[in-house]
Amino acid sequence: MILGIGLLTSAYGSFLAMPTGIRSTNQGGLLMIRTISLILVASIIFEISTLLHLPDNSICVFMDGTIKLSAQITYLLIFIQTIAIIILQFGVEGGTGAQLSRISGEVFLVMLVNLVALIYVLVGIDWLVTVVAWELFNLSLYLLVSMQRPAGSKEISLSASVKYFLLSAYTTSFLLLSIALLYGLTGTTSYDGLIMIVQTGEVSLWPFYLMMLTFLFKLGAAPLHGWAPDLYDSLPTYTTMFLLIVPKSAVLFLLLQLDYVIGSEYGYNLLLVVGAISMIVGSLGLSSQWRIKRFLAYSSIANLGFILVTINHAPSYYFYIIVYMVSTLVIFGIILSISSGHNIEYISDLSGLYSRNPALAYALAICFFSLAGTPPLIGFFPKLVVILNLLEQGYFAILAILVISSILSCCNYLSVIFTIHLGKDCYKETIVISYRNAIIISAGVGLLMLPIGLYNLVDVLCYFNHESMLIIAAIPLMTPVKSCKL
Repeated sequence: MILGIGLLTSAYGSFLAMPTGIRSTNQGGLLMIRTISLILVASIIFEISTLLHLPDNSICVFMDGTIKLSAQITYLLIFIQTIAIIILQFGVEGGTGAQLSRISGEVFLVMLVNLVALIYVLVGIDWLVTVVAWELFNLSLYLLVSMQRPAGSKEISLSASVKYFLLSAYTTSFLLLSIALLYGLTGTTSYDGLIMIVQTGEVSLWPFYLMMLTFLFKLGAAPLHGWAPDLYDSLPTYTTMFLLIVPKSAVLFLLLQLDYVIGSEYGYNLLLVVGAISMIVGSLGLSSQWRIKRFLAYSSIANLGFILVTINHAPSYYFYIIVYMVSTLVIFGIILSISSGHNIEYISDLSGLYSRNPALAYALAICFFSLAGTPPLIGFFPKLVVILNLLEQGYFAILAILVISSILSCCNYLSVIFTIHLGKDCYKETIVISYRNAIIISAGVGLLMLPIGLYNLVDVLCYFNHESMLIIAAIPLMTPVKSCKL
């Protein structure tokens, strides 16, 4: 509680200390980016120190048992805040871009409010705290999507924002009604109290299933995805990057905390059906898109389907989220880096990128291949985990949908890669990006190329077959190690 209040107070105090004339300008935005980045770094340092002093498997409870801090939640908070800092850095170096030059300081302040709300959504262990944080999260999103309207598409942006607001308010009512119903039946809103009552079988899980619709809508899962492509396409690229990564990762982490619901037969089957529909809708929707942000929106829907299918195996679930978020972050980072001279709105705007900057073209290809699950990139291992998991449980129909959706998605990704490398160059200019962006993009691409996915594969093989685990684990011992001098 104190940490969240400190984050908001520090950022808002810095905003008020600015001269009035620069608050709504590009200069004010750059000042807020630097201020919020420093505040988030201080927050991460505090969380790391908490981890160092927190005993193993221990839990710290605050505010009369309504907020919980454990090692697992702390790691998730560090991941989300680190991603937020990286996103902010693209704003620092991209301030001369056609879109970023119009982003004012208020936008970044609203982003921080959204981030703090997500922190409380994750640390809350009482539905009253979760609902208040969820409403703050929603209100900040409404402000964020309404403040950003690109020139030339204000009507489209306004239409998408109104659609998102009305549908979000409608689905949020499911959350409020579910919590009211649970409180009326059990007399408690505490996570632990509800878990104990659910385990006794005294309360039906149907209110929780209704509650999950709110979270699935916020994720943009099919068939609740109608708002996502329109909204993401109508916003500036920088804001779209934030919405596709930070809120979505936090809501996915929150969904896993409902393990007592997901572990039930109907709960997991519900997510399997939603995941299968999302894979179908996402992979089919990719083939008809020519606008880059709509393409990435449908890509997120397809990958969300894969993520939901792995939710009953937490290590694979976390691993897939991290791989997807890193790939998406690098793709948007490259788009922002090359959009200083002109906006990148269509896939054709990336045509001939290889002739202008081969390194960025290769980086984009690696990201799309990783999203497609192509070996030996790290994006291959989460999909392999999904296949092994479905085979073990006997969900052959879902497995067939997964394979077909993966093939369709891979064909669409290959089409974009073909445009990037072999398409006609329309701009005939060399692209030079800043060192800061180059370092971030290189680190992201390097992470996608690392073979650390083998460790996740070993974990899965250990779960399914101990003999296979021993064989794979012996590979590093049989591999000669080469030394090199730097």
